[in-house]
Amino acid sequence: MSHSSDPSVRSHFQNLVFIAKKDGHLDVRELILLHRIAERNHIPLEEADLMIESKGSEDFSLPDNPESRLQHMTNCVATMLADKVLFQSEFNLCVDIARKLGFRDEIIGMIVRAFKDNPTIKDIKPLVLAEYQI
Repeated sequence: MSHSSDPSVRSHFQNLVFIAKKDGHLDVRELILLHRIAERNHIPLEEADLMIESKGSEDFSLPDNPESRLQHMTNCVATMLADKVLFQSEFNLCVDIARKLGFRDEIIGMIVRAFKDNPTIKDIKPLVLAEYQI
């Protein structure tokens, strides 16, 4: 497995860590999801754990490419839903991120519904891309 040195990958991962910790508790399911995302993005688990344990920054570095924005938003919602408990603080943060990414607030509900029906990015992409004409 190659080691990812792309700063945008690390920034994206740090954003997801912040979302997972937003409710004041990092659930084991959120940790498992974060580890899966780290592995998929070639971030060594030791490094991912350091990022998870650190206080980190609340500044977001948001992607500018439409596909990356959608991937980021979908990962945000997946992280929010990982512990099977929806906290208002997590939801509000996802809505704020959606706005920063140029999406309407409704995208969160759309992605949540899509996850309930088909929990993969492959199935969600066409719905969101068509809605936003990206």
